[in-house]
Amino acid sequence: MSIIIYTGPVHSGKTSALQQWCSNRKDVGGILMPDIDGTRMFMNIQTKEIFDAQCKFPGQTTESLVKIGRYHFYEAAFQKANDILVNTSPELRYLIIDEIGKLELQQKGLYEGAVYLLNNYSKNLILVVRDSLIDDVIKTFHLTNYAVITTLTELK
Repeated sequence: MSIIIYTGPVHSGKTSALQQWCSNRKDVGGILMPDIDGTRMFMNIQTKEIFDAQCKFPGQTTESLVKIGRYHFYEAAFQKANDILVNTSPELRYLIIDEIGKLELQQKGLYEGAVYLLNNYSKNLILVVRDSLIDDVIKTFHLTNYAVITTLTELK
């Protein structure tokens, strides 16, 4: 497996660049987490299905939420995203997890999908990681063989 850490500062356009990069490709799967109209969403790369990740009004829901910083996310949305990751075809050339961040460092969020893929996927796994968390992600997930890129033109 080839592990690629795609990194940059917070809100630097990593997800937008990945959306554009994979928009017409059939060999890419996984999850992107775009910001649409100020709300974080999940996008299944293969099907283009978009579903809510962020709860904008946490006091007005009975659904289980996970809080990180000022954000509240639906636990069910993370479970659905993890299911997508675990069930993505192993034949795809690239699989993307957007993103491995503070929740995943606490074994929440997309942690389950990330661990599964790190142990079972054999091609190119792209992990989106903000630049300030690279060392923590490498340590938490026990990464040893990986490449760090800051632009998608570095992908072969």
